[in-house]
Amino acid sequence: MVDGQDTPYITIDAMKFYEVQSHVTDSCYVFLLEPLIMGEGQFQSLDPEMQEAVLAAGQEATEHSYDYLIETEDAIKKKLVEEHGMTITQPANDEKAWIEQATQVWPQFYDSIGGKEKLDEALKTLGREPAPAG
Repeated sequence: MVDGQDTPYITIDAMKFYEVQSHVTDSCYVFLLEPLIMGEGQFQSLDPEMQEAVLAAGQEATEHSYDYLIETEDAIKKKLVEEHGMTITQPANDEKAWIEQATQVWPQFYDSIGGKEKLDEALKTLGREPAPAG
């Protein structure tokens, strides 16, 4: 049995995952926001003024969501510990060592993601070095 999952604190609280899991590792490897999704055909059918309004609303919603998550995360963590008895573990903050260990397994998955070139393109976009050779 695995006692954990990959979700933000707000989801752990809202979905009551604390009822079936007691531990969280605060890995902070990703910060997720919910995307605003609209079909391209529907978007293109809007006049330019409406397209701008949709994009502006999406930007505003994204900013609000980000601010809300930042403002509420500490309170939610405190609630999970104090009210629901969860244990939150803070791992060592050694990003360089983590990256070195993680990148050692990347070559095993190059074929499944469309080749090393796809990963290198994503890494370049993030301002990082290319992946190690397979």
